[in-house]
Amino acid sequence: MKIKVKGLLTLIAAGLIVQSGFIYVATDRTAPTIKFGDTLPVYKGNPSDKELLSNVTARDGRDGDVSSSLYVDTVRVTSDGSHATVTYVAMDKHNNVAKASQQITSQASAKAEPTNEAPKITMSAAKATIGVYDDFSMLDYVASITDDTDDSTYLKAHLLVDGTPNENAAGTYQLSCYVYDSQGSKSNVEKFTLTRQ
Repeated sequence: MKIKVKGLLTLIAAGLIVQSGFIYVATDRTAPTIKFGDTLPVYKGNPSDKELLSNVTARDGRDGDVSSSLYVDTVRVTSDGSHATVTYVAMDKHNNVAKASQQITSQASAKAEPTNEAPKITMSAAKATIGVYDDFSMLDYVASITDDTDDSTYLKAHLLVDGTPNENAAGTYQLSCYVYDSQGSKSNVEKFTLTRQ
């Protein structure tokens, strides 16, 4: 009888390990791919100029076209002001982030860097405990995001989260959230502890 029980427990444990392996493999950890078209935009001194996105697309293997998540992360103008390196960020529905850069012609002075204030994130909580299979969104714990140039809707849509909590396993996960505004300024980084049990 004891041998049968041990054998049954061994089979159950093996099944759980295999199931966990399938869940791990099925979890999306692949960032989108950012691609650039042949017609390059021209940097005119405004990092939020929509023209900078005119030749950029982002595609994800699972989510398809995620070009709507694209935004300009940073713009670095060469010392002579003739060129600018523009870095873009895209994010899929599982918060996998991709970055890519292209060098374009600049009509801006090298000194024309943005001088806006950085965004400010305020959290409603620094930690949370949820069930193993419960949905989690960092936005549920963000009280506010303010900025002198962008509204909270734009900023919340571009919230970045470092750290990957396993949706199907108990554990404690250390996360960090922050955002860049459309001028390329980075907010404060807020730490968050997520416990799944």
